[in-house]
Amino acid sequence: MDTKDRHWLLERLLETKEQPNPHFAFLGTVNWMRALAIAVNSVLFSEEGLDRKYDKVQRRKTNREADTKVYNNLLMSFHNLASLYSINSDIKNAYSTIRSAIVTWYYCIYFCCIAMIDASSGCSKSSHRPNAKIWQADIVSRGFAIYPFDMHLTGLGKTQSHKELNSYGIVNSKYLIKTPENTEQSREALITYLKGTAEHERGICENRVRKNKDYKQLEVKGFRTKKAKELRDEEFSRNCVNFLYQAFRFRGKANYRDCLFLSYGEKKQEEAVQFTKDMLDVADAFTKMTCSYASRRVEKDAWELFMEDIKKHSRFVLDFKEYRN
Repeated sequence: MDTKDRHWLLERLLETKEQPNPHFAFLGTVNWMRALAIAVNSVLFSEEGLDRKYDKVQRRKTNREADTKVYNNLLMSFHNLASLYSINSDIKNAYSTIRSAIVTWYYCIYFCCIAMIDASSGCSKSSHRPNAKIWQADIVSRGFAIYPFDMHLTGLGKTQSHKELNSYGIVNSKYLIKTPENTEQSREALITYLKGTAEHERGICENRVRKNKDYKQLEVKGFRTKKAKELRDEEFSRNCVNFLYQAFRFRGKANYRDCLFLSYGEKKQEEAVQFTKDMLDVADAFTKMTCSYASRRVEKDAWELFMEDIKKHSRFVLDFKEYRN
């Protein structure tokens, strides 16, 4: 047998019936980030745009403990952002760093979200999913996130989520297979990824319901009976989808679920380099949004002290003047 072009590992993993097609997994991954990068290349993330967005944000009553949490989480976010800058500064082989870059990107976003929560209510939690739900309540629902980071679904019921998705525009899976080239195609890809994340979250909710005592007492398989549907739909109504859920799904795919799509098979070096750059651009925009909001919530004059201190004493390289307010 001629084994010259045989993909032995792929064939082996396909036997498990759980291995997704690495070609399409790669396209969906890089094209979502490309769509985000196009969307953040906007005046909304300029200094003037951020000032207009957050001009009326009111400073809260002094809360030293919550403010300290803001600074702590921003330092973590800055460090991850600096790592993305470093990765992008000398990419000899993007595939060697691409998976770790995704994890770094995620934690830049995640710590920013926690900082925004603590700047809002001080109610951040110690795990990812609860924080995503709080970020929805504190930031997204109150209009403090900027497009494309404001895209969300308030529930997971199919009727409700379908209506909300349609309010954003066209839903078509081809827009994650085709690389977006303009703002219209970018939006279509973002809507498609939002829809896919909703479907993913529905599966998680259904699995959670199956472990529920009330569901087990029904002694049914699936959700065809009225009572089973009610239990499932109640769970759907308690959950939502926003950018942090999407980022969490994105990290999980890269870090846990699919070993092949970033490290094996087709060589797409140019796309991998662009993807790594796009992650930096998106993380940079998210960090600027976070700083613009948080600086207006923490104790007056303390923000400048924080920025001057980390500029002087941090041991990673970052142009902090870009995130002063």
